[in-house]
Amino acid sequence: MKPRIFITANFFNKLNNKPMYISIGRGPSTNTEDLTNALQQGQLSAAALDVTDPEPLNPDHPLWKMDNVVITSHISGFYAEYVEEALKIFDVNMKQFIQDSTLVKNEVNLSKGY
Repeated sequence: MKPRIFITANFFNKLNNKPMYISIGRGPSTNTEDLTNALQQGQLSAAALDVTDPEPLNPDHPLWKMDNVVITSHISGFYAEYVEEALKIFDVNMKQFIQDSTLVKNEVNLSKGY
């Protein structure tokens, strides 16, 4: 299943008051070139990007050079208890997998695209 791009020039063209754009979803959900153009044209005041498409961005991509853009290393989902909670899920899944080769929680479903 091919990822769907939701945020394009059509979206950015409708914006008022130069908002800040924050992307913490999946990289392909935003058209990176349309986002870059919206920033260059002043449709957006700034952008905070935890994901991009492609990821990682080419080292010479214009987004890296913009003072009003923050690009993080795809870690927006982390929080203080992240590792502890992830290990609990891993433990439950490992026990179930050893028992019958199935998973109890957060199984990836490629046919649904996630």
